[in-house]
Amino acid sequence: MQIFGCTGAGTPNPCAIQESTASPPLNVNSFRTEQAHIGFNLVTVVPSGDPGAQRSSVLFFEGKNRVNKACLGVSEGEMLGPALAENTGLTELNINWNHLRGPGAVAFARALEANIFLRVLDISYNGFGDPGASAVGEALKTNNVLEELNMSNNRISAVGALSLGLGLRVNQTLRILVMSRNPMRGEGCFGVLKSVRDNPESALELLDFSDIQVDREFDDLAISVKVILPALSIKTAAHRVEYKRLASSLHPVPTGVCP
Repeated sequence: MQIFGCTGAGTPNPCAIQESTASPPLNVNSFRTEQAHIGFNLVTVVPSGDPGAQRSSVLFFEGKNRVNKACLGVSEGEMLGPALAENTGLTELNINWNHLRGPGAVAFARALEANIFLRVLDISYNGFGDPGASAVGEALKTNNVLEELNMSNNRISAVGALSLGLGLRVNQTLRILVMSRNPMRGEGCFGVLKSVRDNPESALELLDFSDIQVDREFDDLAISVKVILPALSIKTAAHRVEYKRLASSLHPVPTGVCP
């Protein structure tokens, strides 16, 4: 099983991405660099009672240093993308509160086209922007594994939301999509929901547009979508409801994070 490492004490880039194959069962590894104080936790789980069962692993990679702002940035995203594309065991990845944007965000998102193991991904608070959202949309056209995706607070406008929607028209595995706190306005929310409506095979159960104002036209569309997908819950600025399943599936936001 491959994992991603963050090392680099004494190097120009304190958060260079490396790979390792050391991953013993039922082991929790914690790594932290001396310079940047950027750490991650890898949790490897073996299902009880079945030694031969497929192991799953969860990687939490969070920016911690407000002073030096030494978070995962563009170059790290460009390196992390190819590594993720080739990974053969990671099932959950949390890289929220970093600086993955521009070419780094696009390179990372493109890896989702090839990865066939990742089921839960949290890329919130990174600034993916419209190019990153568009790349994620392209990946969702072919990715048939990812089930939960948190893209909240990523500077995604209505243009990026519409590009993301192109993937939602055909994707059949994504169950939870969080798009809250993006400047996509009602137009972007409407476009995403319209794409979901056009996909009767959609597996979506939760579509989260928290803190984004929508209009009557969106509400009317939501009613028609519920007829096609009765299991879908839609959360907007007018529907502030906590979903326990979402809270348990996505890693909590760290207390000290990159701005």
